[in-house]
Amino acid sequence: MLQKPKTIKKTGDEFPIINKIVAPGIIQKFIMFRSPQHYFTYSMFSNSSNHPIKFNGEWYSSSEHLYQASKFYDDKRAIEYIRNCNPQDIINYGHIMSSKFIIRNDWQKIIENNSQNNKILLLWNAINTIYNNFLECKDGEIDPFILHAWNVLTSYNKEIIDNNDFFEICKSFLNKYNMKIKDWNMLCVVYLKIMTHSDVMMALIETHDAILIYHVPGKDSWSDCCEYGENSDFGNGKNKLGIIFMMVRYIIRINICDLFEIPGPFFN
Repeated sequence: MLQKPKTIKKTGDEFPIINKIVAPGIIQKFIMFRSPQHYFTYSMFSNSSNHPIKFNGEWYSSSEHLYQASKFYDDKRAIEYIRNCNPQDIINYGHIMSSKFIIRNDWQKIIENNSQNNKILLLWNAINTIYNNFLECKDGEIDPFILHAWNVLTSYNKEIIDNNDFFEICKSFLNKYNMKIKDWNMLCVVYLKIMTHSDVMMALIETHDAILIYHVPGKDSWSDCCEYGENSDFGNGKNKLGIIFMMVRYIIRINICDLFEIPGPFFN
């Protein structure tokens, strides 16, 4: 468990950061983000932030609206209900909709590896693996291979990127983290949000090599599932939303957007 932050300030220009020694002389930064009502700088990464997205000619008030709509890709009535939902209620409304309408039958399906999505699945598995190693390692004892992979993943040095093909490194990781249709759809939604809104893209790029953690209580796999309270420790949740933002950061950084095809499984 990481050392919890001593203070978390609630002004619009502040956000909680934890620094952890992961190897002798090497400090890793962790940035936590929450929903907009917590006034953290990176609350724009929350799906409920006021960043509309246009998809298939229709506008959605937030990325959460579009994500919830993707559960019902063949039910126009359900999608229209969600599009018109109050932004403050969209997450709960999505759960209500799930009880009234039939969710697509492949929602929990594991995506099979093929030549079209191979790099995305490799990236998903690698960042999940790296994140959990950083989270669980004792101070100063990170696996050197994990550290090397992270350095390549977060480097702006073109020479490092060219000489160390990260996707070749990814193949060395055990395939422990399966990606489901619902995960892919969230990745698509976050990608569209970032490509639509330059303020979100610049904020993401400016996180540099930080580990991003969606620091929210509860039982949902999208966050770290921390305890309630402003100064709570990191939880043991899967932090899928943080993982996805780190994935998109890398996709943008090395300019492989052409390999990231939408719709893919999204609204197909």
